[in-house]
Amino acid sequence: MEVHWKDERLRQRVLMYARSNEITARRMISIKAARDFQDLVSPSKGRAHFLKGNLGNLFSIDLERKGNPLRLICAPQGNFQIKNGQYVKESIQEFEVIEVKDTHK
Repeated sequence: MEVHWKDERLRQRVLMYARSNEITARRMISIKAARDFQDLVSPSKGRAHFLKGNLGNLFSIDLERKGNPLRLICAPQGNFQIKNGQYVKESIQEFEVIEVKDTHK
């Protein structure tokens, strides 16, 4: 997948975290190797899922395994499709990381 970053500072923050955390490093490799959103749905690849409420047009990807609340908050980019008011997961092939946060706070 093609990954865009809201700003360089955010990209550097995640890359620095990945250097000190093996799971996050593997997650970043998985994201880069994925063909589309659907490839990131399994827990071992980041448990990508769409958010609800005021973040409903965004999705998150876990930076670590269950138990660590930090997630990449992402917005679909490019030529994705929406069908019956929902994203067609297989059509999302690029996204922008807009922040890193705990979505449950």
